[in-house]
Amino acid sequence: LMSEDRRPSPDLVGPSDLNQTATELADWLLLIHQMLKSNIVTVGDKEEIHTTIGRLQ
Repeated sequence: LMSEDRRPSPDLVGPSDLNQTATELADWLLLIHQMLKSNIVTVGDKEEIHTTIGRLQ
């Protein structure tokens, strides 16, 4: 008989864990969305771009 490659099965995720993970992901996406909206710069405006970069550092 040939030996089978057995791999451990992944841990089961409970509904509460899944709900918490989905909430955390939604929070991160909202934060990223807000950051992108608040850091709009004019293409080609070097001074504005440098000011925004300085503010983000």
